[in-house]
Amino acid sequence: MPQEIYTVKLKRKNTVALDTVEFYFERPENFIYEPGQHIEIILINPPTMDESGNKRDFSLVSAPHEEDLVVVARIRDSAFKKGLNALSPGDTVSMRGPLGSSFRLHVDTIRPAVFIAGGIGIAPFMSMVRHILYNKLSYQMLLFHSNRRPEDCVYCKELSQLAAGNQQFTYIPTMTNMKQSTESWHGEEGRISRDLIEKHLDDAQTAFFYIAGPTSMVVGMDLLLHDMGVSRDVVRTEEFTGY
Repeated sequence: MPQEIYTVKLKRKNTVALDTVEFYFERPENFIYEPGQHIEIILINPPTMDESGNKRDFSLVSAPHEEDLVVVARIRDSAFKKGLNALSPGDTVSMRGPLGSSFRLHVDTIRPAVFIAGGIGIAPFMSMVRHILYNKLSYQMLLFHSNRRPEDCVYCKELSQLAAGNQQFTYIPTMTNMKQSTESWHGEEGRISRDLIEKHLDDAQTAFFYIAGPTSMVVGMDLLLHDMGVSRDVVRTEEFTGY
């Protein structure tokens, strides 16, 4: 069944990391979604357009209890990204959704939720973490978050604050290219590895895994979990391309 297309206004936007912007759109009445779902944003009469067209999918950063629909984007040189970033509060876009049925929270709250994010792939996990904490659901959560540098790390501060003193939620950010950073860093470094996962997770066989990020990262992490003996029945993936 085709999803309804809405016309929604941009309410505000906010820079959240280097070349990375949050967009807050008004939420249509009776728009119901689950954490992990996404929407399609369609620019209306963009000033320029390339072969990729005027529409893109975005995971929702906002949680279902929140007032606005929030997405986040790395601002690149594509015609779409330039058009999106040129929007001002009050401007409208078309929106289709909610979309996606496979990247949603598992039902069995006894199984820990292990989130593995590469860069902007953090987006759906923000919705999930906020949803779980707001509704006081009993999932134990571990979030591994790989970025090149602290400058690129979207939501690092918010996630660190949410995890501080919270026995239900552990946040493990790691940086892969500190040589190119102008900021100090005292946390983990290097790619997300088996050693890093096993350092923070006692038994991978009891967990449910979610992976989101660039295609190469998602494929690599899926293979790593398979090598660790994790069944693909408890692994859900979401690839972010062109972000």
